[in-house]
Amino acid sequence: MPDLITLGETMVLFYPLAGGTLRHAPLFAKTAAGAESNVAIAFTRLGGSAGWISRVGDDEFGRFVVAFVRGEGVDTRCVRVDPDRQTGCFFKHRRPDGRVEVEYYRRHSAASRLAPADVDEAYFENARLLHLTGITPALGTACRAALERAMDIADARGMEICFDPNLRRKLWSPEQARQVIRPLAARAHLVVATREECRLLWGARDTRDAARRLLDAGARAALIKLGAAGAYFEDCGGRSFHTPALEMRHVQDPVGAGDGFAAGFLYGRLAGWDARRAVRLAVTVGGLAVGAAGDTEGYPDMSTVLALWGGSSDVFR
Repeated sequence: MPDLITLGETMVLFYPLAGGTLRHAPLFAKTAAGAESNVAIAFTRLGGSAGWISRVGDDEFGRFVVAFVRGEGVDTRCVRVDPDRQTGCFFKHRRPDGRVEVEYYRRHSAASRLAPADVDEAYFENARLLHLTGITPALGTACRAALERAMDIADARGMEICFDPNLRRKLWSPEQARQVIRPLAARAHLVVATREECRLLWGARDTRDAARRLLDAGARAALIKLGAAGAYFEDCGGRSFHTPALEMRHVQDPVGAGDGFAAGFLYGRLAGWDARRAVRLAVTVGGLAVGAAGDTEGYPDMSTVLALWGGSSDVFR
């Protein structure tokens, strides 16, 4: 059984091979991506064991998604095939001003029918971590109930829960998200969020206020993603620190970096590292992610991280 369990939708991702907008692109690359499976893939690539719970359609795209995620070493035994719904897909492109935009084709997808019955309690038997995001409850009430069942099982088994709001404004408004995400985040041991998400969902004024609002709401630790400025960590024991970002000379695709960031921290903590070292791994994985097209293609293995850190043998104990 895996150490880390995730739950959520993964779709087929298309992006223009030559860059630019979708309207003018003649050729596309195809891969798979989803916030939760991204975390599972990054975690597995570092050397951990991860499992992913989801639904896909009984179609070629569904078979591709499962093969892609399983090919990265992630356990997919709890992925159900829905004979009545299709697998979702989305397109990603970069605008002339450099902004990356995403167009979703996921309405009524197979994963939007994820339900509590899809969450098998026996699968959690030896797991130690549960990672969830705010994307799943945005897909519908049944998906939210599935996520809450996973939380209930994790609580009963003493697992640590990590929650990333992952606010998607194309799925719901901040006002709608606030009513659902805040109670869910309050149940998590660790909340990983951007400063902007904390402003929109919790009314935070700045980085330190963001962390403290998450702690006041019930989290034991808050990890604030600051993009090119790095990350800020604070926990209920009073520890707090800032970690600078990994300097990247070329940013090809920032999407997926936040998921790699979360996976890096979770792997470090599961390995018994202190918070500073775990956050350092988080910013390293997140930083390397932006250097490749696609959500997961830039995630490193541990030998790459070790080489980047200078090969210090006392880092990975």
